[in-house]
Amino acid sequence: MKALGARTYRFSSPGRASSRRISGAPNPKGLDFYSRLVDELLANGIQPFATLYHWTCRRRCRTACGWESRDTSKAFGDYAGYVAER
Repeated sequence: MKALGARTYRFSSPGRASSRRISGAPNPKGLDFYSRLVDELLANGIQPFATLYHWTCRRRCRTACGWESRDTSKAFGDYAGYVAER
């Protein structure tokens, strides 16, 4: 990427289906991978941009509460905070 002159890199953060992580415990091994990815990007002068949500919501989330529920936004906030700390 550096040799190609890339200055930024957008990736899906922790896991392809990050919406699955909203209602469950974060995966430490997956987060370790992304932590190393970010470190390597920064070491090579490439700005990382993590996407935390892909506009998909698990059926359990949709049928139980969906985005209209404060519980969902609270859970996503907790997830985003956990990822940001890592």
